[in-house]
Amino acid sequence: MQRLRYIFGVLTLLGAFGLGWLFLDWTRAAESAALRLRVEFADAGGLRRGASVRTRGVVVGVVDRVGLRSDGEAAVVEISLDEEGARFARDGSRFWIVRPRVGGLSAPVDGLDTLIRDPYVTFEPARLPSEPLEDRETIVGAEVPPRDDSNLAPIRSNDLLMTLLCSDAYGLTVGSAVRYRGSKVGDVRAVELPESGTGVIVRLRIDAEARRTVTDASSFWVARPTVDGSLLEGFSVSNLLSAVFPYVTYSTPQGEGVPVTNGARIVEVEEPPEVEPINWPDEILRGEGSDASGTTGVRMVEVLYEAEEGDWLNSNDRLYRKSVGVLYRGRDGASLVLTTRAACDAAFVMSDWIGSVDIEWETIRAINEGNRPLGASRRWTAGEDDELDLAVVQVEWTEDQKVTEGLIEFGASVDDAVTVVGQDGQRRTLGRDGFYLGDADSGFRGGALLDARGRVVGLASVDEDGNWRKIGLDRIPTDLRPEEPTPDPR
Repeated sequence: MQRLRYIFGVLTLLGAFGLGWLFLDWTRAAESAALRLRVEFADAGGLRRGASVRTRGVVVGVVDRVGLRSDGEAAVVEISLDEEGARFARDGSRFWIVRPRVGGLSAPVDGLDTLIRDPYVTFEPARLPSEPLEDRETIVGAEVPPRDDSNLAPIRSNDLLMTLLCSDAYGLTVGSAVRYRGSKVGDVRAVELPESGTGVIVRLRIDAEARRTVTDASSFWVARPTVDGSLLEGFSVSNLLSAVFPYVTYSTPQGEGVPVTNGARIVEVEEPPEVEPINWPDEILRGEGSDASGTTGVRMVEVLYEAEEGDWLNSNDRLYRKSVGVLYRGRDGASLVLTTRAACDAAFVMSDWIGSVDIEWETIRAINEGNRPLGASRRWTAGEDDELDLAVVQVEWTEDQKVTEGLIEFGASVDDAVTVVGQDGQRRTLGRDGFYLGDADSGFRGGALLDARGRVVGLASVDEDGNWRKIGLDRIPTDLRPEEPTPDPR
């Protein structure tokens, strides 16, 4: 009997020691967390303390507590993120609880992995640039996972982005097709209700190759099944596929209207117009096709930049930049981007009271038509004491990537510029003062300066005070310029 008491006592001590160790380990983990957040949900869905927090399948934190809000109207989930998770938890990140969900006919099945394990929290990082979330900040979580837009085509520099105002969505969702004459030419990017609750706002993307088919005379509508006929003659149903997969379609009278620009808003027509016969142009009948892209031939890319400056007295400073550049091919075959130094070099922009700055880390990414964000690095900038706001960035693209060819004049004067082309691929005429004064809300962030022949003669940029400026290209080293064509001996 005494032996049993001895064994029981030892087991009790071991158990108490183990629980104490786990508590201390959990306490240390919580204290060492890089970021602590409070996420509110309408329903915690069986989530428990100790569950993992993930992003893109990688564990980056833990659930510290699951409880109720003071008014009892929501569940509050307190989470701790490690340094890696805190780096990607920014304003605009979406948090939700992963648990089994079965949608309807067109909705996917989600969270099946939690059938054999407990639910967990996951989040989708916000796209750069955005500010980091603050410690102990309270955010509202999503009740259902955000729609997976990874299958959507990336928005290219010359795609048309426009808005359709409808009386009803008729089942349209993100990813629904936009069709012209039966061919898919774009997709639905968002379906929203206005604050007034009147009608539906549908955001559309039209492929760059088809944007010339949209004019101010175009008629848009949501395709719906129609039934024609009578009891005696029989019935016929058209657009039957739209009953399962609704889509947007449009018609443009041949030769009427002018092409619309980004941001155009068109009201849906009640009845589709009658189909008119096509008068085929002579060059098409003869087989002499023209360039369907309708672009300037200047390939613009979006440059995303993030950096962190080390500060031994205060918290580190973050820098986010979103700019544009001209994509071209260097003499060594590398894909290069002409951009501003302020768009990709924190040491050029940031300053410290002691003079130089200590950049702990930085990332450069570039986005071009048909590509996801890819890594990039600075290939050339002017010297440290040089104030030239010009840089060359090398990106990780393949040799078949479309680039700007034969349209860059490195020795020309920026005074020859008459238009400027931005990320959207649209030409903007320079003002009377010789420069374009962009609307701050237009999304225009600079671009390529073009002369009357459509050749790039410089870059347009904006300084820290919001003043636009022109930057010439004559300082670009010769070995970073495109290969000059061999003169014809004839």
